[in-house]
Amino acid sequence: QEGYKGIQLFGPGEFNYLEKLTEEERNKNLSRYFEEHFPVVIVSKIEKIPEYFLDIIKEKDVILLETSLDRPSHIVATFSAYLENYFAPSISLHGVFVELYGFGVLLTGKSGIGKSETALELIHRGHRLIADDAVRLEKGVIGDITGRASKLPYFMEIRGLGIIDVKALYGVGAVRISKRLDIIIELQELKSEDYLTAMDYQESSEIILGNEIPKFKLYISSGRNAAAMVEIAVMNLMAKRMGYNSDEMYLEEMKKKIKINKTN
Repeated sequence: QEGYKGIQLFGPGEFNYLEKLTEEERNKNLSRYFEEHFPVVIVSKIEKIPEYFLDIIKEKDVILLETSLDRPSHIVATFSAYLENYFAPSISLHGVFVELYGFGVLLTGKSGIGKSETALELIHRGHRLIADDAVRLEKGVIGDITGRASKLPYFMEIRGLGIIDVKALYGVGAVRISKRLDIIIELQELKSEDYLTAMDYQESSEIILGNEIPKFKLYISSGRNAAAMVEIAVMNLMAKRMGYNSDEMYLEEMKKKIKINKTN
């Protein structure tokens, strides 16, 4: 019984059946059918919808949609995927979302720290822009967090330059509509020259829509190439995911050197 409350599909088969009925039978069947008060009717592969059908749609105040798809399973799958994405849990964050080496990287930090400038340099190096300033993050059906532009994609606002169209300047290969979020890099100002860059890949993380996303802080200042540091940070993450840990290798090499020095 509950199935009659859902979205209804009408194709050539259903209309062929209705055309075989007398006008009285057709009107009676349709009136009883529309008493179920379902929300939407989808009509597929029909060149012209009959007037009697449009009349009862208007009378019952039912939403009518048309599609060129012909297979019911394809229509249901496409519509379900759209609704699942549309109603997926989502949030908007302030930052710049870029793709580096296949990783979705969200650059965050206080206003004026240089997020957009760093992203522009990364684009100039061959990486891709997904969103600038406002990033919409959505949790998909399989659980991944996907990011896209909250407003207009492909545009960036750079202090001193104004609004630039990245797709127009760098081509379609420099932009992307959406990407899975893999890592968050928070840009922070380096206040002391003695304070070294701090990165904690293992312990630092942030919960986004229920998912734990790796996060670390990148301290920047004048004279430091923030874009290069972001690239190295992402490459280091790639190496760790492939089983190589530079910190552990460094300690092992230091132990070997100390042992050799003691022997000599």
